[in-house]
Amino acid sequence: MASRPYSSPRISPSISALTLGLWLALLLLPRPAAAEEGLFNVHLSLGAAVLVNDAADDLIRRAGPSTALQVDLPLHRFVAPQIGYSFIYLPGTGGAESGVHMLTLGVRLRLLNDEKGYLVNLWPKAPRGNPWGNLWLEVEVGYAHAPTLSGVSSWFALEVGVGYELSLAGPLQVGPYLSYRQVFVKRTMPAFVCLGVSISFGFPKRLPKARQAPSRPRPQPRPNIVGRRGDRDGDYVGDGIDKCPSTPPGAKVDENGCEYVKGKMVFPNLRFVPGTPTLAPGAIFEVRRMAEIIRSHPEVKVEIGGHTDEPGSVEDNLKLSLKQAQVVRDKMVLMGVSRSQLTVRGYGVSVPIKRSETPEGRRANRRIEFRFTVGQPKAD
Repeated sequence: MASRPYSSPRISPSISALTLGLWLALLLLPRPAAAEEGLFNVHLSLGAAVLVNDAADDLIRRAGPSTALQVDLPLHRFVAPQIGYSFIYLPGTGGAESGVHMLTLGVRLRLLNDEKGYLVNLWPKAPRGNPWGNLWLEVEVGYAHAPTLSGVSSWFALEVGVGYELSLAGPLQVGPYLSYRQVFVKRTMPAFVCLGVSISFGFPKRLPKARQAPSRPRPQPRPNIVGRRGDRDGDYVGDGIDKCPSTPPGAKVDENGCEYVKGKMVFPNLRFVPGTPTLAPGAIFEVRRMAEIIRSHPEVKVEIGGHTDEPGSVEDNLKLSLKQAQVVRDKMVLMGVSRSQLTVRGYGVSVPIKRSETPEGRRANRRIEFRFTVGQPKAD
Protein backbone atom coordinates (compact mmCIF):
# COMPACT_ATOMS: atom_id res chain seq x y z
CA MET A 1 0.00 0.00 0.00
CA ALA A 2 1.42 3.35 -1.03
CA SER A 3 2.08 5.81 1.74
CA ARG A 4 0.77 9.31 1.64
CA PRO A 5 2.98 12.33 2.31
CA TYR A 6 2.30 13.96 5.69
CA SER A 7 2.41 17.55 6.75
CA SER A 8 1.74 18.54 10.35
CA PRO A 9 -1.05 21.07 10.99
CA ARG A 10 -0.04 24.65 11.61
CA ILE A 11 -0.92 26.17 14.97
CA SER A 12 -1.32 29.92 15.10
CA PRO A 13 0.78 31.94 17.60
CA SER A 14 -2.35 33.23 19.33
CA ILE A 15 -3.54 29.69 20.09
CA SER A 16 -0.07 28.79 21.41
CA ALA A 17 -0.04 31.84 23.72
CA LEU A 18 -3.54 31.02 24.97
CA THR A 19 -2.56 27.42 25.70
CA LEU A 20 0.56 28.54 27.60
CA GLY A 21 -1.49 31.01 29.63
CA LEU A 22 -4.00 28.34 30.60
CA TRP A 23 -1.26 26.00 31.78
CA LEU A 24 0.32 28.74 33.92
CA ALA A 25 -3.05 29.53 35.47
CA LEU A 26 -3.60 25.86 36.31
CA LEU A 27 -0.20 25.59 37.98
CA LEU A 28 -0.94 28.58 40.21
CA LEU A 29 -4.30 27.33 41.44
CA PRO A 30 -4.35 26.15 45.08
CA ARG A 31 -4.72 22.46 45.81
CA PRO A 32 -6.93 21.62 48.79
CA ALA A 33 -7.49 18.11 50.13
CA ALA A 34 -10.21 16.05 48.42
CA ALA A 35 -12.11 13.10 49.81
CA GLU A 36 -12.38 11.18 46.52
CA GLU A 37 -9.02 11.92 44.95
CA GLY A 38 -5.54 10.57 45.51
CA LEU A 39 -2.17 12.18 45.11
CA PHE A 40 -2.55 10.82 41.59
CA ASN A 41 -5.49 9.05 39.93
CA VAL A 42 -5.56 6.20 37.41
CA HIS A 43 -8.41 6.02 34.91
CA LEU A 44 -9.26 2.95 32.80
CA SER A 45 -11.81 3.35 29.99
CA LEU A 46 -13.37 0.38 28.20
CA GLY A 47 -15.81 0.74 25.32
CA ALA A 48 -16.48 0.64 21.60
CA ALA A 49 -15.44 3.06 18.84
CA VAL A 50 -17.40 4.18 15.81
CA LEU A 51 -15.58 5.41 12.68
CA VAL A 52 -17.27 8.66 11.67
CA ASN A 53 -15.29 9.43 8.50
CA ASP A 54 -12.88 7.86 5.96
CA ALA A 55 -9.82 6.28 7.56
CA ALA A 56 -7.69 6.84 4.42
CA ASP A 57 -7.69 3.13 3.63
CA ASP A 58 -10.30 1.33 1.52
CA LEU A 59 -9.85 -1.82 3.60
CA ILE A 60 -10.81 -0.07 6.85
CA ARG A 61 -14.52 0.69 6.98
CA ARG A 62 -15.37 0.48 10.66
CA ALA A 63 -13.89 0.51 14.16
CA GLY A 64 -14.04 -1.91 17.05
CA PRO A 65 -13.30 -2.01 20.76
CA SER A 66 -11.37 0.84 22.37
CA THR A 67 -9.38 1.12 25.57
CA ALA A 68 -7.64 4.00 27.32
CA LEU A 69 -5.38 4.31 30.33
CA GLN A 70 -4.79 7.74 31.86
CA VAL A 71 -3.08 9.15 34.94
CA ASP A 72 -3.79 12.58 36.37
CA LEU A 73 -2.09 14.67 39.05
CA PRO A 74 -4.59 16.96 40.84
CA LEU A 75 -3.43 20.55 41.15
CA HIS A 76 -6.85 21.60 42.38
CA ARG A 77 -10.12 19.90 43.27
CA PHE A 78 -11.40 20.88 39.80
CA VAL A 79 -8.21 20.76 37.68
CA ALA A 80 -5.65 18.01 37.02
CA PRO A 81 -3.09 17.65 34.18
CA GLN A 82 -2.97 14.12 32.84
CA ILE A 83 -1.14 11.84 30.44
CA GLY A 84 -2.86 9.02 28.58
CA TYR A 85 -2.56 6.12 26.18
CA SER A 86 -5.48 4.87 24.10
CA PHE A 87 -5.97 2.19 21.48
CA ILE A 88 -8.76 1.70 18.93
CA TYR A 89 -8.97 -1.66 17.18
CA LEU A 90 -9.70 -1.44 13.43
CA PRO A 91 -11.05 -4.67 11.90
CA GLY A 92 -10.55 -4.74 8.13
CA THR A 93 -11.24 -6.97 5.18
CA GLY A 94 -8.88 -9.42 3.58
CA GLY A 95 -6.80 -9.74 6.73
CA ALA A 96 -6.11 -6.03 6.94
CA GLU A 97 -6.47 -5.51 10.67
CA SER A 98 -4.80 -2.76 12.61
CA GLY A 99 -5.37 -0.20 15.29
CA VAL A 100 -4.75 3.43 16.18
CA HIS A 101 -2.37 4.08 19.06
CA MET A 102 -2.53 7.52 20.72
CA LEU A 103 -0.16 8.94 23.31
CA THR A 104 -1.54 12.22 24.61
CA LEU A 105 -1.03 14.93 27.21
CA GLY A 106 -3.75 17.24 28.46
CA VAL A 107 -5.95 18.26 31.34
CA ARG A 108 -8.93 16.80 33.19
CA LEU A 109 -11.50 19.28 34.50
CA ARG A 110 -13.87 18.12 37.22
CA LEU A 111 -16.81 20.38 36.47
CA LEU A 112 -18.75 19.03 39.45
CA ASN A 113 -16.96 17.36 42.33
CA ASP A 114 -18.97 16.08 45.29
CA GLU A 115 -16.02 15.07 47.55
CA LYS A 116 -18.23 13.58 50.26
CA GLY A 117 -16.93 10.04 50.22
CA TYR A 118 -18.16 6.72 48.80
CA LEU A 119 -21.42 4.84 49.21
CA VAL A 120 -19.61 1.71 50.45
CA ASN A 121 -15.96 1.06 51.29
CA LEU A 122 -13.83 -1.65 49.72
CA TRP A 123 -10.73 -0.08 51.26
CA PRO A 124 -10.60 0.97 54.95
CA LYS A 125 -9.03 4.33 54.12
CA ALA A 126 -11.83 5.32 51.74
CA PRO A 127 -14.17 7.79 53.47
CA ARG A 128 -17.82 6.77 53.76
CA GLY A 129 -20.28 9.15 52.13
CA ASN A 130 -22.77 9.10 49.27
CA PRO A 131 -22.83 7.80 45.65
CA TRP A 132 -22.42 11.21 44.00
CA GLY A 133 -19.07 11.66 42.29
CA ASN A 134 -17.84 14.08 39.64
CA LEU A 135 -18.70 15.29 36.16
CA TRP A 136 -15.45 15.55 34.21
CA LEU A 137 -14.22 16.92 30.90
CA GLU A 138 -10.84 16.12 29.36
CA VAL A 139 -8.93 17.70 26.50
CA GLU A 140 -5.72 16.08 25.24
CA VAL A 141 -3.34 16.45 22.31
CA GLY A 142 -0.41 14.32 21.28
CA TYR A 143 0.95 11.63 18.98
CA ALA A 144 -0.93 8.95 16.98
CA HIS A 145 0.34 5.91 15.11
CA ALA A 146 -1.47 3.43 12.83
CA PRO A 147 0.93 1.63 10.43
CA THR A 148 -1.79 0.06 8.29
CA LEU A 149 -3.35 3.40 7.47
CA SER A 150 -0.19 5.19 6.45
CA GLY A 151 3.49 4.63 6.09
CA VAL A 152 4.07 7.79 8.13
CA SER A 153 3.91 7.16 11.88
CA SER A 154 4.06 10.69 13.30
CA TRP A 155 0.56 12.14 13.33
CA PHE A 156 -1.07 14.84 15.37
CA ALA A 157 -3.95 13.62 17.55
CA LEU A 158 -6.75 15.33 19.48
CA GLU A 159 -9.06 13.80 22.07
CA VAL A 160 -12.00 15.38 23.85
CA GLY A 161 -13.97 13.36 26.40
CA VAL A 162 -16.76 13.83 28.92
CA GLY A 163 -18.15 11.52 31.58
CA TYR A 164 -19.72 11.18 34.98
CA GLU A 165 -18.30 8.86 37.62
CA LEU A 166 -20.30 7.65 40.60
CA SER A 167 -18.61 7.10 43.98
CA LEU A 168 -20.14 3.67 44.53
CA ALA A 169 -17.40 1.54 46.09
CA GLY A 170 -14.35 3.27 47.55
CA PRO A 171 -11.70 3.76 46.35
CA LEU A 172 -13.23 3.13 42.90
CA GLN A 173 -15.44 5.47 40.90
CA VAL A 174 -17.41 4.10 37.94
CA GLY A 175 -19.50 5.79 35.27
CA PRO A 176 -20.21 6.27 31.57
CA TYR A 177 -18.03 8.31 29.24
CA LEU A 178 -18.16 9.64 25.67
CA SER A 179 -15.06 10.76 23.75
CA TYR A 180 -14.15 12.12 20.34
CA ARG A 181 -10.73 11.22 18.92
CA GLN A 182 -9.34 12.87 15.80
CA VAL A 183 -6.19 11.98 13.86
CA PHE A 184 -4.84 14.66 11.52
CA VAL A 185 -3.41 13.24 8.26
CA LYS A 186 -2.97 14.99 4.92
CA ARG A 187 -6.10 14.79 2.70
CA THR A 188 -8.07 12.88 5.33
CA MET A 189 -8.81 13.13 9.00
CA PRO A 190 -9.97 9.84 10.52
CA ALA A 191 -12.23 10.50 13.46
CA PHE A 192 -13.78 8.19 16.02
CA VAL A 193 -16.51 8.45 18.64
CA CYS A 194 -15.99 6.17 21.63
CA LEU A 195 -18.63 5.20 24.18
CA GLY A 196 -18.08 3.05 27.24
CA VAL A 197 -17.39 2.81 30.95
CA SER A 198 -14.72 4.71 32.89
CA ILE A 199 -13.22 3.34 36.13
CA SER A 200 -11.04 5.59 38.31
CA PHE A 201 -8.78 4.71 41.23
CA GLY A 202 -7.01 7.24 43.48
CA PHE A 203 -3.68 6.10 44.95
CA PRO A 204 -2.21 6.77 47.41
CA LYS A 205 -5.34 8.04 49.06
CA ARG A 206 -5.20 11.59 50.36
CA LEU A 207 -7.86 11.99 53.02
CA PRO A 208 -9.02 15.31 54.44
CA LYS A 209 -7.92 16.11 57.96
CA ALA A 210 -10.62 15.50 60.47
CA ARG A 211 -11.81 18.62 62.15
CA GLN A 212 -11.24 18.40 65.87
CA ALA A 213 -13.54 20.13 68.28
CA PRO A 214 -11.72 22.79 70.29
CA SER A 215 -10.60 21.37 73.58
CA ARG A 216 -12.31 22.81 76.61
CA PRO A 217 -10.61 22.82 79.99
CA ARG A 218 -12.20 20.41 82.38
CA PRO A 219 -13.93 22.12 85.27
CA GLN A 220 -11.86 21.76 88.39
CA PRO A 221 -13.74 20.27 91.32
CA ARG A 222 -14.32 22.53 94.29
CA PRO A 223 -13.07 21.04 97.56
CA ASN A 224 -15.18 20.69 100.71
CA ILE A 225 -18.51 21.31 98.95
CA VAL A 226 -21.32 19.01 100.02
CA GLY A 227 -24.52 20.11 98.35
CA ARG A 228 -27.59 18.74 96.66
CA ARG A 229 -29.24 18.96 93.29
CA GLY A 230 -29.88 22.60 92.43
CA ASP A 231 -27.68 23.83 95.29
CA ARG A 232 -24.13 22.62 94.73
CA ASP A 233 -22.52 24.40 97.67
CA GLY A 234 -25.32 23.59 100.14
CA ASP A 235 -25.92 27.18 101.29
CA TYR A 236 -29.70 27.02 100.66
CA VAL A 237 -29.43 29.50 97.76
CA GLY A 238 -30.34 27.93 94.42
CA ASP A 239 -27.68 27.68 91.73
CA GLY A 240 -29.78 29.87 89.42
CA ILE A 241 -29.35 32.95 91.67
CA ASP A 242 -26.21 31.97 93.60
CA LYS A 243 -23.50 34.50 92.78
CA CYS A 244 -20.92 32.70 94.94
CA PRO A 245 -21.16 28.97 94.11
CA SER A 246 -17.85 28.22 95.87
CA THR A 247 -19.08 29.02 99.39
CA PRO A 248 -17.72 26.47 101.91
CA PRO A 249 -20.13 24.49 104.09
CA GLY A 250 -21.34 26.27 107.19
CA ALA A 251 -20.61 29.82 106.00
CA LYS A 252 -23.25 32.50 106.60
CA VAL A 253 -24.45 33.91 103.30
CA ASP A 254 -26.73 36.69 102.08
CA GLU A 255 -29.62 36.45 99.62
CA ASN A 256 -27.10 36.19 96.77
CA GLY A 257 -25.37 33.20 98.30
CA CYS A 258 -22.22 35.19 99.17
CA GLU A 259 -20.50 35.23 102.54
CA TYR A 260 -20.87 38.12 104.93
CA VAL A 261 -17.51 39.79 105.41
CA LYS A 262 -16.05 42.25 107.85
CA GLY A 263 -12.67 43.83 108.52
CA LYS A 264 -10.22 41.38 107.07
CA MET A 265 -10.38 37.83 105.80
CA VAL A 266 -7.69 35.17 105.76
CA PHE A 267 -8.13 31.83 104.01
CA PRO A 268 -5.85 29.19 105.57
CA ASN A 269 -5.68 27.14 102.35
CA LEU A 270 -4.48 30.06 100.24
CA ARG A 271 -0.84 29.00 100.25
CA PHE A 272 2.25 29.38 98.08
CA VAL A 273 5.12 27.04 97.33
CA PRO A 274 7.58 28.04 100.11
CA GLY A 275 9.92 30.81 99.08
CA THR A 276 8.22 31.41 95.70
CA PRO A 277 5.31 33.44 94.25
CA THR A 278 3.74 30.23 92.87
CA LEU A 279 0.35 29.17 94.21
CA ALA A 280 0.34 25.81 95.99
CA PRO A 281 -1.98 23.04 94.72
CA GLY A 282 -5.59 23.77 95.69
CA ALA A 283 -4.97 27.45 96.52
CA ILE A 284 -6.75 28.58 93.36
CA PHE A 285 -10.08 27.50 94.89
CA GLU A 286 -9.64 29.98 97.73
CA VAL A 287 -8.75 32.72 95.25
CA ARG A 288 -11.96 31.94 93.36
CA ARG A 289 -13.94 32.01 96.57
CA MET A 290 -12.73 35.55 97.38
CA ALA A 291 -13.20 36.69 93.77
CA GLU A 292 -16.86 35.67 93.90
CA ILE A 293 -17.38 37.70 97.07
CA ILE A 294 -15.78 40.83 95.59
CA ARG A 295 -17.69 40.49 92.32
CA SER A 296 -20.95 40.43 94.27
CA HIS A 297 -20.02 43.75 95.95
CA PRO A 298 -18.80 46.12 93.23
CA GLU A 299 -18.91 49.04 95.68
CA VAL A 300 -16.05 47.79 97.89
CA LYS A 301 -12.29 48.31 97.74
CA VAL A 302 -10.01 45.53 98.90
CA GLU A 303 -6.35 45.53 99.86
CA ILE A 304 -4.51 42.28 99.15
CA GLY A 305 -1.69 42.07 101.68
CA GLY A 306 1.16 39.59 101.36
CA HIS A 307 2.89 38.31 104.53
CA THR A 308 5.94 36.03 104.74
CA ASP A 309 7.97 34.26 107.38
CA GLU A 310 10.95 33.03 105.44
CA PRO A 311 14.65 33.06 106.21
CA GLY A 312 16.39 35.85 104.41
CA SER A 313 16.76 39.57 104.51
CA VAL A 314 13.95 41.97 105.26
CA GLU A 315 14.19 43.38 101.74
CA ASP A 316 13.92 39.95 100.12
CA ASN A 317 10.84 39.11 102.16
CA LEU A 318 9.21 42.43 101.25
CA LYS A 319 9.75 41.71 97.55
CA LEU A 320 8.45 38.15 97.87
CA SER A 321 5.32 39.19 99.78
CA LEU A 322 4.53 41.87 97.19
CA LYS A 323 4.94 39.39 94.31
CA GLN A 324 2.61 36.92 96.06
CA ALA A 325 -0.04 39.61 96.51
CA GLN A 326 0.29 40.59 92.86
CA VAL A 327 -0.19 36.96 91.76
CA VAL A 328 -3.45 36.77 93.73
CA ARG A 329 -4.63 40.08 92.27
CA ASP A 330 -3.89 39.00 88.68
CA LYS A 331 -5.74 35.70 89.15
CA MET A 332 -8.78 37.53 90.52
CA VAL A 333 -8.79 39.97 87.61
CA LEU A 334 -8.84 37.00 85.22
CA MET A 335 -11.86 35.71 87.19
CA GLY A 336 -13.81 38.89 86.48
CA VAL A 337 -12.93 41.19 89.40
CA SER A 338 -12.39 44.82 88.43
CA ARG A 339 -8.76 45.82 88.87
CA SER A 340 -9.93 49.19 90.21
CA GLN A 341 -11.33 47.42 93.30
CA LEU A 342 -7.98 45.88 94.19
CA THR A 343 -4.75 47.21 95.67
CA VAL A 344 -1.69 45.17 96.64
CA ARG A 345 0.87 45.60 99.37
CA GLY A 346 3.77 43.53 100.62
CA TYR A 347 4.39 43.46 104.39
CA GLY A 348 7.17 40.89 104.49
CA VAL A 349 7.80 39.68 108.07
CA SER A 350 6.76 42.96 109.70
CA VAL A 351 3.26 41.88 110.87
CA PRO A 352 3.42 38.36 112.37
CA ILE A 353 0.34 36.90 114.05
CA LYS A 354 2.10 34.07 115.89
CA ARG A 355 5.50 33.33 117.31
CA SER A 356 7.83 31.92 114.65
CA GLU A 357 9.68 29.44 116.87
CA THR A 358 7.42 26.57 115.76
CA PRO A 359 6.52 25.27 112.30
CA GLU A 360 2.84 25.97 113.01
CA GLY A 361 3.63 29.58 113.87
CA ARG A 362 5.71 30.14 110.76
CA ARG A 363 2.98 28.58 108.63
CA ALA A 364 0.35 30.91 110.11
CA ASN A 365 2.52 33.95 109.44
CA ARG A 366 2.80 33.07 105.75
CA ARG A 367 -0.59 34.30 104.55
CA ILE A 368 -2.62 36.57 102.28
CA GLU A 369 -4.94 39.01 104.04
CA PHE A 370 -7.91 40.63 102.32
CA ARG A 371 -8.76 43.91 104.04
CA PHE A 372 -11.87 45.85 103.08
CA THR A 373 -10.87 49.51 102.92
CA VAL A 374 -13.92 51.24 101.36
CA GLY A 375 -17.64 50.42 101.39
CA GLN A 376 -17.39 47.34 103.59
CA PRO A 377 -20.54 45.20 103.23
CA LYS A 378 -22.43 44.69 106.48
CA ALA A 379 -24.11 41.63 107.90
CA ASP A 380 -27.78 41.68 108.82
